[in-house]
Amino acid sequence: MARGRPHKNDIVRKAAEKRRFTPPRERLPGEVVQVNLRMPETLRRALTKEAMASKRSLNAEMLLRLERSFERDAADDTLEEAKAIQAKTAAMQAAIDQLIQEAGDSWLELQEEIKRGK
Repeated sequence: MARGRPHKNDIVRKAAEKRRFTPPRERLPGEVVQVNLRMPETLRRALTKEAMASKRSLNAEMLLRLERSFERDAADDTLEEAKAIQAKTAAMQAAIDQLIQEAGDSWLELQEEIKRGK
């Protein structure tokens, strides 16, 4: 091997190291990226069937379904929050009703004492 000239294996090794340790560049939020995906053949067939029925590409069908799953998750979270608020509101209303009842009872007792005192 000639002096100063790197061996082919060294070049390949350095290139592999560079690829391995190069951090991915920052992506913009709206940027479209390519993703390699593994899935069961039965799922691919079902997606393809639905895509054809909807006149969409397989990619568009997959994106639509993924986006809907996140929308459903957000809606489920919102529903759970609404149920929690509703439960708290009902508990607060019950406490208010109890206070009104107690105040009403006290008011009636006070009126009776006033009448007796006259």
